[in-house]
This record gives sequence, C-alpha cells and structure tokens, in this order.
Amino acid sequence: MLIACILMYGNVIQAFAHPHQWVDAVFTLLIQDELLDGIQVDWYLLRNFSLDMQCRYDHDHDGVFSPEEQIELYESAFLSIALPTYYFHMRIADKQYASTVIENFSAAIIHGEVVLSFYVPCKLPVHPKLPLAITAFDGRNYTSFDVLDCRIRGSPEPKSKLEFIPDLSIPSHGSDGCAVWAQLTFTDDTTHSLSEEPGFILPTISSLVLEDEGSSIYLSTNPFTGKP
Repeated sequence: MLIACILMYGNVIQAFAHPHQWVDAVFTLLIQDELLDGIQVDWYLLRNFSLDMQCRYDHDHDGVFSPEEQIELYESAFLSIALPTYYFHMRIADKQYASTVIENFSAAIIHGEVVLSFYVPCKLPVHPKLPLAITAFDGRNYTSFDVLDCRIRGSPEPKSKLEFIPDLSIPSHGSDGCAVWAQLTFTDDTTHSLSEEPGFILPTISSLVLEDEGSSIYLSTNPFTGKP
C-alpha cells in the first residue's frame, strides 16, 4: 500500500485536466407508510480517488477506517468537495431540487475500494401523480459521476417503473458519455390525495432546496478544460 501511495502522488502531480475524481453512485429509496422517508446514497470511488482516500486516512494501513479515521475523512475530505449540495439532485414533478442536509455518513473499504455512504431525508408522498428522478453530478466538472443503480426498499414496497434517462448536458464517465437520471414512476394506487390543480406545490422539505437550472449549482462552465 505504501509503494502504491508514493506512485499515486507522482502521477497526480501530472494530472491537470478535469475531472480529477470519478465516482459510481447507487441510490436506495426507503419507503415507509406510503412515504419516501429518504434516499441512501453510496459512492464507489474509482481510480486514484479510492487509493488517495486510503493513503490519506487509513493511517495504520489495516484496510479499515476506524471511527476516528472516518471523522477525519468526513471533515477534511468529504465536506471540502461535497458542499453545498452533496452532488445530489432530484426532480419532483416539474421542479428540481438539491440536497442541503445529509445524515449517517460512513466510510468503508470494501474489496480494496473505498465506499462513502450517506442518507438524504425527504418525507415525500409516494403517488402515481408525483414521479421523481434522481442523479448525481458536479456542475464544476471536478468530479465525474455515473449512476449504476436505483433500488427501492419498503414495506409494503410500491409498484414502480424505473427508467434511466440520459442528460446530454452533463458529462460523465458512464457508458452513455453523459449523466443519467434514475426516473421512478409509481404505478399502484395509494391513499394519498394530491391537488388536481395545475402547479401543485410540494410541501416544504428542509433537506432539499429548489434549484434554478441557470444557476452555477446546476451546471457551470469549466474554467480549465471544458467538458471532460
């Protein structure tokens, strides 16, 4: 591991083009009592990003992040790159939101690779009239994301249709060459009643903030090399 760390830093010095980091993301939606309680987000760090986190924060090189090492990683590395939106974006009906609050951060080394996990609380109604889509992206193009999967857990588990919708405006290392939105449409009836009036207003969700698609949060111009 020590030799690998030394070699990695030698290579990083020569790496100036964006993106600098690559992440595969998996989402798990947790349903309780016909509400979307929240989304578990798992980041699988790729290439030198994973090795970098191990070299910097697994101080005793035992292949496990201790509680103290996880706190250091969270405060020194994760928050410095993930704020303000944690790269989490959600479309609900015709509105787009970004996350502002997360819970239960953890870091693990699984089969030699680093996995970062956190939870985005939501408390949203599960309803056929309220489709939603989620993705991960960095508008600065510093970190490249690919959405690998989107899962549902709950009791009872609602019937739903999952589609992956490419977004050509957001570059990605994924097979499509662009980001994808994991779009869920709930297909079974629920007891929730939503307004039939146009422009239904979603209840205020403290962990999400409404995004302006023209803002720098949504997608900004890369000041160095443009799209990767």
